Amino acid sequence: MSGVLLRMGVIAAVAVSLASCGNDPAQSGLTATVGQSVGAVFKSTKGPAQPVVVTRAKIRAIKAPILMFGLPSRKARLAMAIDGYNGDVVTWRAADGSTVSLRSGVVVATRGAGSDLMSAAVPSLAQLEAGSGTVERRYYYLNGLDQSVALTFTCQLQDLGAESIDVVELRYTVHHVAETCSGDAPTFTNDYWIGPNHVMRKSKQWLGKTLGYAVIENLTE
Repeated sequence: MSGVLLRMGVIAAVAVSLASCGNDPAQSGLTATVGQSVGAVFKSTKGPAQPVVVTRAKIRAIKAPILMFGLPSRKARLAMAIDGYNGDVVTWRAADGSTVSLRSGVVVATRGAGSDLMSAAVPSLAQLEAGSGTVERRYYYLNGLDQSVALTFTCQLQDLGAESIDVVELRYTVHHVAETCSGDAPTFTNDYWIGPNHVMRKSKQWLGKTLGYAVIENLTE
């Protein structure tokens, strides 16, 4: 497979953003080296609908952890590098300034996407890996008056067994767990593909009524 075709949507194109911000780590949160390298990987011609080819060789050349964060509702997909740590939460940043914060691969906050998830109480990775039982979720957003509004959900876990998935030219054997949630919004289902050593290789996670689902891929080997 020659690479993965990515189409950039309404969020700023990764190539242009990373190339322009990569030299200013104070502004973008990326080191200059990582910013320039990621910019080279995602370099493309102008236009939000231009295809971008990502290959494993190009990813390896970066020599730093890279996350691919997609919002199908926005027809957008962004490359992100690590911006910082807060205990067990890792924040990843794209060069346009948008971020996603993950705890063991589970989304706990977003910034810069619009209608952001301000914070969340979510199941632990250990609970998800168990693949059974009931867990609780709570999402916090800001309304038009900048007041915090909470949505609460009860979720059922289901073990869907072992699967093989491809992430940019590499195949992984993973454990697939589904989390179906109901409560203060229409029912949604999160999917997690968890590899050896508790690594979240890929996931599809609901972020809210406006953003819908995010598709997240860990490109680090």
